[in-house]
Amino acid sequence: SLVLLVLLVLWWRVLLSSVAVSVFDCIAVSEPVGPAYYNRDAVYRSTMLILPVGPEDEGDPPVPVGVSCRICPRTTCSARREPSILGEGF
Repeated sequence: SLVLLVLLVLWWRVLLSSVAVSVFDCIAVSEPVGPAYYNRDAVYRSTMLILPVGPEDEGDPPVPVGVSCRICPRTTCSARREPSILGEGF
């Protein structure tokens, strides 16, 4: 039998702007769980490791991210999944 294992690994340096601005390295791994079906979306199990970045660490500029879409003040985010309650007129 043929077994196909797809493992997805992502690494991002992120800038989390909440109460205090913090920079983290985030490493995420995702793998399919269970059998694949023709007419259903695949189910994945994901794990993320979040490591603080010290001031001496250099590298790629961080990607700005929010804690949650509902309380994120960034208005031009292409990854927004729901409207923010911090919008104008609130």
